Amino acid sequence: MSASIRLSIFWPNSEPEQLPERTDTLVLTTSSGRYIDIRSYKQNSLDSHPELKSFPFDWAFAGDERVLSKNPTKIEFTHQFFDSSYILRLSSYLRRESSVKPNRDEIPVDCGRFVTLSSGIREETGEMMNEHTKKVEPYIEHWVSVDPLNSKPNNMIQLDDDSTDNVRFKSTLFDIEVEEKYEGRFIRLGAWAQGLIWDKSNIDCPISVIRRHQNGSKWITILQFGDCISKLKGLEEEPVKEGVTTIKDDVRWTCKESN
Repeated sequence: MSASIRLSIFWPNSEPEQLPERTDTLVLTTSSGRYIDIRSYKQNSLDSHPELKSFPFDWAFAGDERVLSKNPTKIEFTHQFFDSSYILRLSSYLRRESSVKPNRDEIPVDCGRFVTLSSGIREETGEMMNEHTKKVEPYIEHWVSVDPLNSKPNNMIQLDDDSTDNVRFKSTLFDIEVEEKYEGRFIRLGAWAQGLIWDKSNIDCPISVIRRHQNGSKWITILQFGDCISKLKGLEEEPVKEGVTTIKDDVRWTCKESN
């Protein structure tokens, strides 16, 4: 289980040099390997590119990670569970702006190779879809694990190693009960929580996203987007056990993990 932030991404084939990080990327991963990865554009990127404000995320997705090997470290990330790129392409097709209907079964599986640098930064290399060029390209990403209890929005504290075993914190994971109208996931790790929901009946704004941080006894919203925030907000405070279902508006969430 871990909380990670991205420091940079570099596309050697399409960018002449490594550019400053354009997103505030936070990944929350549970002990079972289920995760939520939200990559929201920084304000300066939105100011420079107003067209991004209609969906102010480079990517927002969730799925499962699986360790393929430990030496070298190789991890597979699936995101058929929730993928903003697929959902937005499908909505475009339903609005008849595109003649091509995307196939969920064809969402690619990402596979990254990791090495830990002397600074503690994890360097990930592999190949995946570059949403800016619409091509599968090699990439280099730099990540750090952060303390999920003591990190604050303006002060993310790097852990000494890749493990959070020495940090005690509460963690919960909710998935939406199988139904036709909504799909989504919500994770709380320590003082951080974030969630995603797909409203299939809303083809104009199908995705809602939230990220919250606990400041003392209060939970503060760091970012929110979409029409279904009320169906996400407050899940971080639900006193539930694994297998218990809770309802937010008309959405049934089931606790899949509770530690």
